[in-house]
Amino acid sequence: MYLNPRYWRLLVLLGSNVLLLIALIAVIWIDNALNRGITYIPAPESTPIPWADGPILGVNAFHLHLEADPKAFTRTLKLARDLGATHVRMQLPWEDIEIHGRGDFEDRRHPDTVGIISAWQKYD
Repeated sequence: MYLNPRYWRLLVLLGSNVLLLIALIAVIWIDNALNRGITYIPAPESTPIPWADGPILGVNAFHLHLEADPKAFTRTLKLARDLGATHVRMQLPWEDIEIHGRGDFEDRRHPDTVGIISAWQKYD
C-alpha cells in the first residue's frame, strides 16, 4: 500500500506533537512531585529588606478628589490617620494631571482667579 508524501508528513507532525505533549506532561508531573510542599525561606544571615521592619497600613480613598465639602475631605483623612494609616492611595484622573499635554504638569485653566498652579497641588 502506497501513501502520499503529504500523508507521511501529516503522520510525522501528528506523531511529533503527541511526543511533545507527553514530554510536557512528564516534566510537569516530575516537577510537581519534586517540589511539592517545599517553601523557600531566606537564610538567617541574609540582609533584611529595607523599611520592611514594621506594619504599614494604607487606605484606598476612592473618588476622594470629587468630594465638594472640604470638611468631609479632612474628616476622611483624619479617620484614616486615627486608624493608623500612614499611606493614602487615591485614584486620580490622569487627564487632570497632564492637562495641556504630555509632560505638562501645570494647570493654566483659570489664570485670572487662581493663577498658574501645579496640577499635583490640589491632590497634595
